[in-house]
Amino acid sequence: MKKILIIGAGPLQLPFIKAARELGYYLYIVDYNKEAPGVALAHEFIELSIFDEEAIYERVRELDLDGIFTSSEPGMRIVAILAEKLGLNALSEDSFLTMSHKDRFRNFLEENQFPHPKYRLLNREDALDEEELISLGLPLIVKPVDASGSRGVSISKDIGQLKEDILSAREVSKSGKVILEEYLINKYDFMVGGDIFVYDGQVVHWGLMSSMRDLDLNDLSPVGTTYPALLEPQELEDVKREIKRAVALLDFPYGPINIECMITKENIYLIELNPRSGGNSIPELIRDSGDFEPYITSIKAACGEEIELGKDRQEGFVSTYVVHSYEDGILEKMDF
Repeated sequence: MKKILIIGAGPLQLPFIKAARELGYYLYIVDYNKEAPGVALAHEFIELSIFDEEAIYERVRELDLDGIFTSSEPGMRIVAILAEKLGLNALSEDSFLTMSHKDRFRNFLEENQFPHPKYRLLNREDALDEEELISLGLPLIVKPVDASGSRGVSISKDIGQLKEDILSAREVSKSGKVILEEYLINKYDFMVGGDIFVYDGQVVHWGLMSSMRDLDLNDLSPVGTTYPALLEPQELEDVKREIKRAVALLDFPYGPINIECMITKENIYLIELNPRSGGNSIPELIRDSGDFEPYITSIKAACGEEIELGKDRQEGFVSTYVVHSYEDGILEKMDF
């Protein structure tokens, strides 16, 4: 019986926890909250903070684990550290930090000669040099370097707004660091998003999607997703080429990567490669398309087992729609 440790027992971990039970694995779960929904499915529950790497290590180092896994971004650094100590296969801590911190990822793109927006990092103590920032051009996109899911991200159209947006982003950032990026003009009214899956360092499944935007609202937050992506064949191949090169350079061993790319008239820009499954029901979209099972595959890969691959979907579409509004209020009802 394979033995796996899953870090976290909250709702985002639940599909992976259920997958481990479905596979018949012996399941250890770490979480500080004994009421978390995944706890009841554990063979053994370890009540510790998912950030207490030393305490977790002391509890699990003699368990002869086959794998360790989480899809929680806050827990992934701990997984990387524990995997190295326990001799298990996982993303290195350095690669995780490069993929999850926007300043490090922009540096990675620049050093490896990928197209990238002009950018400027502001540390917590940095003053605002207006002349330098104006040289980047307005508008600018303001992002906390270590937040996900568009939290704290805004578009600043003038210096006054920029100062306010930097303060807001710093409040969201754990490190207090903020990155300012050149505003790129998208060729489409969608980003290229979705999840890919990597096994033995190779991309083995392409779940690339059109991550739709409602431009009357903003062009930052997705309001729906269509799978597969609505791209010309050559554009699709170009996107895949850039992603493959990045994955190889990042030394990513296995698992899902959530993708965000932008296509302009001139270039393909890798905006984010996050070492986890995407939100907004992206894994469910891939699963329901019938060509790939992301939860089962992630758990099997974490324990070094052979995985089964479906074919990339060729016909038909699967989509989600995110209910959204142009003004604040309370949702009364929905008519379909």
